[in-house]
Amino acid sequence: MASSYRTVAKATEIEFTEKKSRFIGTVAFVDSEEAAQKFLARVKGEHKGARHYVWGYVLGTEGEVPRATDDGEPSGTAGRHVLDAIRNAGLTNTMVVVTRYFGGILLGTGGLSRAYARAAQEAVAAAGAAERKLVRQYLLLATYADLPQLEQWLAAGHATAQQKVYAEQVCLTLLIEADKLGAAEDFVRRLPGGAAELRDLGTEDWLAV
Repeated sequence: MASSYRTVAKATEIEFTEKKSRFIGTVAFVDSEEAAQKFLARVKGEHKGARHYVWGYVLGTEGEVPRATDDGEPSGTAGRHVLDAIRNAGLTNTMVVVTRYFGGILLGTGGLSRAYARAAQEAVAAAGAAERKLVRQYLLLATYADLPQLEQWLAAGHATAQQKVYAEQVCLTLLIEADKLGAAEDFVRRLPGGAAELRDLGTEDWLAV
């Protein structure tokens, strides 16, 4: 499994009109088929009465699950262009829905292809991209003599502190990227208090960086 991937930075919606048909491109982060279905239902609820809801998504840390539909548009004119917009941007765990309100003028297969490609591409571009990295949760126990170096280490971005507790000793709940663990362990061993300990809490998650 990959230790990092690129996805959309934020949920975004764009809109334009092509020969009286309204095209609305909506994009969001999704990390499961259930999340994708919920996102589609939300878009349909917000844009009731549209003729088509063309969608595409790519799931998995390596983009191993692609899905798309033309939703009644001529085959090959819609869903594949939505999927291409996601893939060409190098994104995964991303879904785009292009909603079309028919304006009464036929666009032809070429016109449809261009409109759906534009809607998806503009939505993805407007959303921007963010990297997510696999992190693991650890508990760091240290002395107060270690605190100045710990604060500098955290400020330099070597780990992310989820929680800080200052009692008889310093207790930090940290998220550490997999490729930074070895350096973190070396740092803890060198702390001046001489009693620092890093405990694996066994929980993994994806952190936007």
